[in-house]
Parts: sequence; structure tokens; C-alpha cells
Amino acid sequence: MNRTGRAIVALSGSLAFAISVSAQESRIPLPFAREWAAGSPLPRPVGVGVTYYTQDQDYRLTSVEVGGAAAAALGGAGGLVPVPSEMLTGIAADNSVREINVKLDGWILPFLNVFGLVGAIEGETAVDNLSPPLPVTSLDFDYDGVVFGLGATLAGGVGPAFGALTATYTDTSLDGSESSLTAWILAPKVGIRLDDVAPALDVALWVGGVYQNIEEEQKGRLDIPGMGPVDYAVDLEQEEEWNYAAGATALLDDAWQVDLEAGFGERTHAAASVTFRF
Repeated sequence: MNRTGRAIVALSGSLAFAISVSAQESRIPLPFAREWAAGSPLPRPVGVGVTYYTQDQDYRLTSVEVGGAAAAALGGAGGLVPVPSEMLTGIAADNSVREINVKLDGWILPFLNVFGLVGAIEGETAVDNLSPPLPVTSLDFDYDGVVFGLGATLAGGVGPAFGALTATYTDTSLDGSESSLTAWILAPKVGIRLDDVAPALDVALWVGGVYQNIEEEQKGRLDIPGMGPVDYAVDLEQEEEWNYAAGATALLDDAWQVDLEAGFGERTHAAASVTFRF
């Protein structure tokens, strides 16, 4: 079983363990400083959930280095040779990712939630409109691995209205590769709570945005027709830093929470999660 498969098993085990200890909820002393909430209802302090996430966006190449026959065509004497920046003009790159993760979170203060996550990720980056010295017009990079993340949410509200700001850092360990993928994510939102939509059902609706600062480095070797084995190192980053987002949260019996989110604009994404709170 590869690391991605082991991560999925670990995710399932983590969720089962968290639910099994939920009977001890009365012993959890969080959040601290409950009096700061001034009598407002607070969610159960600890949650563990599973999230499925997909995303599509355009990339831009910030640098490309090639070896082998491609390097020789650029006048290189050996090793990796940088491709001149003017040769990168017009190259198009598209990235798609799919991720499933388990997130453990806790309300440390009435307005501060912190969390960690671990998950399995797979993706593809397609690079098109390539030009000489490569004898091909497109290249595809497929990858999978394990993603780790940490983050925090600041939240507050007045009456049924609320606002929140979530910051997340993720680092991806890719299977059998020297490639790397890191991301800083910032997600502000504002919304409104609709309590008692149905018996034991509260709903919140919100709109906001998502900022991403992604750094992807692809390293490896490709067997290119007409050129043979070519070592490469490609650095990429997102074309657009911001996109819009909207979503809904449903809370069932104060314990089960379902979240749906959609992102639109130059970058699109979709996410669905189920969380058990105790």
C-alpha cells in the first residue's frame, strides 16, 4: 500500500477514534474564557470531520530548467539549463487537484478556532503551447501524495449576522518524487444564521472569497519522443490569487455539521464536509 492509501486508512481511523471518545464531552474544558461570549450560544468545542475538495485553475510558469538533449540545444554543457524567460511567453498551464482529508479542530476561545488536517491528494498539471528546444507542444505532470495542514479561524457576530477569517498553511509530500507543493490560504466570509429552520436543524448561509499563494515545483525525468530522457525542474504559481466563494452550513442536533462550498471566478473549487462535534 502506498503512502496515499495509508493516509486514507489513517483518516478513517482518526474519525472512528474521535467519535468513540465523544461520550467524554463533559470533560472537555474548552473554550477558555466562556464568559467573553456574553451568554451567546457556543458550538461544541471539538470537532473531527472528513472533507472532499476539488479545484481547477490556471498556472503560470515562473522558471523552467531542462537537461539532456534539451539542455544541449540551449548551449548547455551539462546538468540543468534554464530556459530563457522569453521562451516561456505564451505557455499555458492548467492545474486540477482532488483531496480528501480529516480535520481536527477546537475552539480555544469563543472567537478562536485552531485546527490541523492530514489527507490524500492527487492532481494533474498540463503544460501546453511549448516551443523549441522541446520537440513536443504539451507535457502532463501527474502526482499524488499526502497533504498536511495547520490553520486558525477568527469569528464573531452580532445577532444572526456573523463574520469569519480563516488562515491555512498546507504542505504536500508527493509519492516517489522530488516535487513539492505548498500553499498559504486566506478565506474571509460574512453570513447570516437561520436558526430553527426545522426541528433540530440550524442553517447558516455565507459569501466570501479565497486567497491562495501556491508554490509548485515539479522535478523529474521525461522520455520525450525524438529527444530521449530529459531531466526537468519547473516552478509554477497560481495565475489568479483570489476567487469568490459561497456556501452553507447545516447543524444537526448540535453534533453533526454538514458544510457545502463552491468557488467561482478564474479559479473554481467545490468542497463538501461532514463534522462530528463533541
